[in-house]
Amino acid sequence: MVDSLLTEIGGRPIAFIPMEFSRNRLFHTIDAANPDLTSRANLSYSLEIQVPTFPQSLVFEPLHRSIGKEPPVTVFGNTNSFAGATFEYNRRNGKLDGLLSYQKPNWQQEKITSVFTQTTPFKLRELVTGGTPNVNTDTMLSTRFCIKAGLTDEDFAMWVDTFWTKYQFEQRRFLTWQPNNKLIGRDQEEYLSFLMNFSPKPSKVCLRVQSYKSTGTNTFTAKELEVVTQNSVVLCPVGCKALGLDNDVYQYDVWLSDEQNRRFTEVRTFQIDSRYRANERSILFSNSLGGFDTIRLVGKATETLKVSQTYAQRDKSVQGIDWMEMVVINTEGQRELVISTGWFERSAKDYLKYLDELMLSEQVYLVTDKGHIPLRKNTNALVDVEDNTELIARSFSFTYDRTIQNYSDAPSIGAVPARATTWEGLDFTHILDSFGRRTGRMRPARIRKVYSDDKSLFKPLTIKPNVESDPDYIAFLVNPSIVPGSSPYPNTAIVRQGTFVRSNCGNGKTGGYATINIPAGRYGSETPGEAQQLAELEYTTLNTQEYANAYGECILNPYDYAFNVPANYAHFRQSGMSGADAVSKDNANGVGKGNAWFLQGQSGQTDLYPVGVWDINLPTNYLTGFNWRFILYGTNFGFKVYVNGQLIYNVAQVPTVDSCASIEIPHNQIPSGARVYLVKV
Repeated sequence: MVDSLLTEIGGRPIAFIPMEFSRNRLFHTIDAANPDLTSRANLSYSLEIQVPTFPQSLVFEPLHRSIGKEPPVTVFGNTNSFAGATFEYNRRNGKLDGLLSYQKPNWQQEKITSVFTQTTPFKLRELVTGGTPNVNTDTMLSTRFCIKAGLTDEDFAMWVDTFWTKYQFEQRRFLTWQPNNKLIGRDQEEYLSFLMNFSPKPSKVCLRVQSYKSTGTNTFTAKELEVVTQNSVVLCPVGCKALGLDNDVYQYDVWLSDEQNRRFTEVRTFQIDSRYRANERSILFSNSLGGFDTIRLVGKATETLKVSQTYAQRDKSVQGIDWMEMVVINTEGQRELVISTGWFERSAKDYLKYLDELMLSEQVYLVTDKGHIPLRKNTNALVDVEDNTELIARSFSFTYDRTIQNYSDAPSIGAVPARATTWEGLDFTHILDSFGRRTGRMRPARIRKVYSDDKSLFKPLTIKPNVESDPDYIAFLVNPSIVPGSSPYPNTAIVRQGTFVRSNCGNGKTGGYATINIPAGRYGSETPGEAQQLAELEYTTLNTQEYANAYGECILNPYDYAFNVPANYAHFRQSGMSGADAVSKDNANGVGKGNAWFLQGQSGQTDLYPVGVWDINLPTNYLTGFNWRFILYGTNFGFKVYVNGQLIYNVAQVPTVDSCASIEIPHNQIPSGARVYLVKV
């Protein structure tokens, strides 16, 4: 059975973090300087991009600074328009995209790995100077995130702001556009990637499989990733061999789940083709979303070796029948591969269009029994839409990336033993929990090669990222000085009403707003501001009509009150009010004190308000100069105070001293003509 969908972690709903597409053009506009400047002639706008010093580093350094000017002020009648300055700060192979790189799967990879080179945080810094009077502002914007991926211009225009937060939240898509229900070979390498850009994040990633046999189905965890890093790309091998599937499996589903087997990705289905194929090859290539796809080619192929040789002429003084006058001084060969996809047996039109991915890819490899061999595409045109066609196939021409100078077919006898080396960790970073707080575990972000005997540096100096797919990977260590759950930059509390009004209160009640409470320290981060962004993201996720209907207030309408409540009552009066200024309620005298809210006027005169809720229209002259005081009698109990439908006090328990306690409401919180609801809880 496929796992149920993950919707919350630790009682908090998951939300996807926005990401920028590095393979698209990215723009940023700096708002115009003060429109009241007497002169804008020498205004200068600058945009600086700051990035980490290396992947996973917490230290940012300037990458590039652009300088621009604002266009002239546009005048429409009596309306002036100030455009500010707009900068294009990235495009394909541009400033940010050039900083990122794909990480190809290892040949016949079997482990789940994390990729850190395809994403990066970055910051934009706005600087504005000049003008009269002089302007000098320097604004560092909050951290953003970028992934080496891109969309078509049409889709980018539509989804630029909501692809990850809305589309990905709903679809949970792996980083691929290949059609589902894919037909694959039993020995074929296959990979799926997923961007871990949601919060809270799981503490473990489990690659789950449901296999199908003639005897039934079997669901199991094939592989696990123990350390999960926010905004990393998780690369998973999902071919038959990598998953260890039996030969009688004819179909299987794969997805990713957390440690409690709650699914957070889509389900991809693979059909296994066990038929004999006279010709079968596969090509691995990078796709537009940042993953690596495999396309199976079952058509005919030809390989051609083209050789070019350079000659030099020798002295003719030496004679003999075997004398070579022209001597070869250089030989280089290029091998070309022309191969057909074979007929697409299912979803032919979808796969034909999908071949655009291969045409646009910058990294293409032929999968062989010796490894992944880089290829260069010679084909530069493809008919990707063809109407009224049943059988569809396409051919591609490639050139092997490496030149050939020699031929051999000898087995390997191994390398000559060298001085033993090992790797040591550099730039240790904290492993964070699902909410971005420290766990006490640390891992090196980079590793450095040293000699094993004396730990001296290997020459030449060799440093590389510390990733699970690397055979030299160094796992985490435990730092006993770190308190688990701590963070240098925790979020501050958010106690804020939502924007939706409860709509399911029923007859006689009016819906109120739900208060969304995100406590301080729920999220953590290693840099300032990121934890607060996650807290705000949670607030946005909770701010829904469903949440308001579940947790919003239901307020009794005026005059809809009940008298059969516990015997507690409270005075409600204006602090410092004289007897002549007493507020009265018509025809209220004579009602007993028991079970009532009441407004106390002059001594000995009492206007009673029944327990429950009362709508008080306060005279204007009572709304300034004094505070309103609620004096409580009886046993401990709580109460709520609403002004014009807004909750301004929510006291769960009010202690009493000598059977009396009071709390004052500042007069400026009760505007003229306000409607005040008093609710006993």
